Amino acid sequence: MLDPAMVLSSVEMDSVEAKPEGWFIRAKPRPLAVVTTYYAAIVHPCGDVWTALIGREFGSIVRCQTELTGTLLARHVLTVQLGVAGGSA
Repeated sequence: MLDPAMVLSSVEMDSVEAKPEGWFIRAKPRPLAVVTTYYAAIVHPCGDVWTALIGREFGSIVRCQTELTGTLLARHVLTVQLGVAGGSA
């Protein structure tokens, strides 16, 4: 899973909205020159808007994307598979 603190340090927050499935974040990517930890595939440095959903169940970034004037630059979607470790009984 992504480290939310590291990812969120790469953006300048604009708004956070509570949703039934979690929290919807709208932000702007920070310039590459001021970011110390950067997930370029998750927060593209050339973008003008970054949106994300922080899932209520696990507190992780479920999905996020970076756009530049409406064009998608990067997207991340987390898939969680719940099950029993170690195989069958």
